[in-house]
Amino acid sequence: MAKFQSLRVKSEPSQNLKVTATVPGTGSFSWGEHIAESGDRPAPKTCFRQATIPPENEFTPGMKLESRDPRNSMSICIATVIYTSGSRLCLRLDGSDNRNDFWSLVDSEDIHPYGWCESKGEQLQPPLGFAKNASCYPVFLNKLLQESMSMMAPKSCFKPAPSHPEKNKFEVGMKLEAIDRKNPHLIGPATVGDIDGDKIYVQFDGWRGAFDYWCRYDSRDIFYVGWCALAGHPIQPPGTKGNLTHNKGPGSTKSQSASPNLAIHIETQSPSVGIPSPGSARSTGSKRHSPAVNRLILSPEPSTLSPASAGVETVTAYVNQNCHCGPQLIRTRIFRLPLQYGPTSVTKLLKKVVQALVDSAVNPTQVFHNLVSSPSNIIITTKVPGKTLTCSIPAVVTASAFTQYISNLLQQIECCVNLITLQPLQQICDKCSTNSSGSSHPLRRANSSTNGHSPSKRGRTMRTLSVPAKSRSRKAYSNVQETPLITSPRIESLAGISSMHPAQPAVSTNPENWTTDEVLQYIRSNDPTLSKQAHLIQSNEIDGRAFLLMTSDIAIKYMHMKVGPALKLCSLIDQLRTSMRY
Repeated sequence: MAKFQSLRVKSEPSQNLKVTATVPGTGSFSWGEHIAESGDRPAPKTCFRQATIPPENEFTPGMKLESRDPRNSMSICIATVIYTSGSRLCLRLDGSDNRNDFWSLVDSEDIHPYGWCESKGEQLQPPLGFAKNASCYPVFLNKLLQESMSMMAPKSCFKPAPSHPEKNKFEVGMKLEAIDRKNPHLIGPATVGDIDGDKIYVQFDGWRGAFDYWCRYDSRDIFYVGWCALAGHPIQPPGTKGNLTHNKGPGSTKSQSASPNLAIHIETQSPSVGIPSPGSARSTGSKRHSPAVNRLILSPEPSTLSPASAGVETVTAYVNQNCHCGPQLIRTRIFRLPLQYGPTSVTKLLKKVVQALVDSAVNPTQVFHNLVSSPSNIIITTKVPGKTLTCSIPAVVTASAFTQYISNLLQQIECCVNLITLQPLQQICDKCSTNSSGSSHPLRRANSSTNGHSPSKRGRTMRTLSVPAKSRSRKAYSNVQETPLITSPRIESLAGISSMHPAQPAVSTNPENWTTDEVLQYIRSNDPTLSKQAHLIQSNEIDGRAFLLMTSDIAIKYMHMKVGPALKLCSLIDQLRTSMRY
């Protein structure tokens, strides 16, 4: 991140506001000169959902508060102020690491003093990505509050949120200041490139368009010209990757010299970019680089694209069905997915793959809530009783950004990161093989010890259905031995067998010989809503034999389990007992 050597603010009318910021290697920036050069005009303050005078930042690093989890808007968590800049805060949710730090305004509706959540009848929740088991969060929270009550931010630090503008008053060509969503610690000068109803398209001045995005007209990520100067926040000067010309309207274009084909690698932040809709009047020739030039590593990369098709990269994603699909996905549904998606554009590919993962889930809403959202036209949907949930995900434009988003999602839902790749696996996945040699996956551990079948000499896929002798045709504890997949007819035949019994997952051994971990694996696979009772199973050391003997009375009286979860658990046990009789 560039360090600003000096910042000089001269109090003048907004049209002539002079802000000069000196950055190593980039020179200085003056809004007055910049507007005079481009011929555009600043957007009026009434267009923005920002205070006319930026609120004072009374927070100090180390203070704690309650904040909405930006990756799961349903959760309120305890957060710590890491550092401040102008009227903005960098926050870290307690229990997570610095990879999920995020920025907030001091007058945001998403931050509150400690006690707000309780006053609303809600409970504090563990953040998405909580470092420990979720069942440990009450103990973690209790200890945290005991140690840090003196560090809670006073109510005076929290400022009232500004009112919403009456309507979208922006016009194409107006100037503003905007947060770079890929590097949210940066704010840079930008232009309204297009308007679509309640949305505006933010184009960073002097940079390529991969970092531009769509947002609502009342977004808190955009500011009026001069906001950074008034708030004491550094502003990132425009880049030099294009010549600014007078913007005469939606159909105007901005000239730009040709640039070499470069691969852009983001060091820390996950991609969250927006792209214009197909009907946008914005010219494809007005692309710019991100203001975060100091956070990027640019290196030449060979490309299969012709210059005429630059920016329309086509890729193919492969479903490696041998990889571990975790407790949240149904393996038979993974088998039914096509072996590959594409070739198609990166944006369309991301939507198809993410939607397929959501549709293949045991509980689609659980995977749905793990999606990293970002304002865009890429919408993922899932149906719940009585309604349909929607989530917009980043409209990525590069293969590397696609890979990063999918890898993060697969890790969140406890799948092998090689389940979806841009290159087909030529042999058994190394990561899955490593796991199978240890004890992390009971299914694979059992396969290696109980199934004596060997792969065909012809190299063809072999998936051998192996079950105890007493239950050759039943579903309770069958397992699937996996070796590399090549022929699709074989997949279809296996999927047909497995689809007869979609409710039961594969488990490794006779249930009477299960360990406590295998019992937990069975419960999570069949009913993820019972994961909250996992600590009761573990603390009471319930193995397979004890699990089969459990009744609802025992669960309620001696394990102090609530009636609802106890009945659900006993229903699973009854299903398991029934399957063992055959």
